[in-house]
Amino acid sequence: MMTKKFLNEFPGMIVIKNFFDYTVTDEPIEVKEFDRLPEDIKQTIIETGSELIYKQPDKAIPIIENLMTKITDLPMLYNHLSVAYQNIGNYEKSKEITVECYKKFPDYIMGRCNYAAACLVENKPFMVTVIFNDKYDLQALYPKRKIFHVDEYVAFNRVLCMYFYQIEDIENAKIYYNKLLHHTTDKHKQLIKFLKKVLYPSLFRRICNWLTIKISYILGCTNEELKSYRHTYKIK
Repeated sequence: MMTKKFLNEFPGMIVIKNFFDYTVTDEPIEVKEFDRLPEDIKQTIIETGSELIYKQPDKAIPIIENLMTKITDLPMLYNHLSVAYQNIGNYEKSKEITVECYKKFPDYIMGRCNYAAACLVENKPFMVTVIFNDKYDLQALYPKRKIFHVDEYVAFNRVLCMYFYQIEDIENAKIYYNKLLHHTTDKHKQLIKFLKKVLYPSLFRRICNWLTIKISYILGCTNEELKSYRHTYKIK
């Protein structure tokens, strides 16, 4: 079991001025809508959401959709279904479910994070501040909660890391990257590796980026074209 108390500090951060004290755990978080379900249904949801949506997403989809016809107040089913469609390459359907989840359950943390990530993919970073109500910490967003699951913690800080990166605030992006290092499990290793490459590019990558920008100017790219190119290829 991983349970760690975390004092959330933001050295040098301008937009965050408060301090929060909460616990991050990998133990299941109590969800009353889930807890009141029959044991066999709960087991099906757990098995489908923890394994099947990743290993056999095509088989998971009809199971989840069938559950959703009977259970209408459990947002995690939308999350599972969105992931399953994404894993079979149907990104449009995945996004559609993500948006539906956010509209139906606007306070559901994973729904918020998934929708915010979708907005970043569409180059709409301004939507992140709307989705999170200008709150940049989990407990600021959910003041009544003292415990968060590690997946909630990672999803929230990941999307804020990429948000600050997209608006070219690298200092704050690195702060959220460092926050992720506090609480990650083996399944988050690829995410950490990716973010490290983005935020801390190698000397070779920095030289390539510099040459790309110089060549773009020589070829006569407009500022908007260059900005679009830099965003597409993650060039700083």
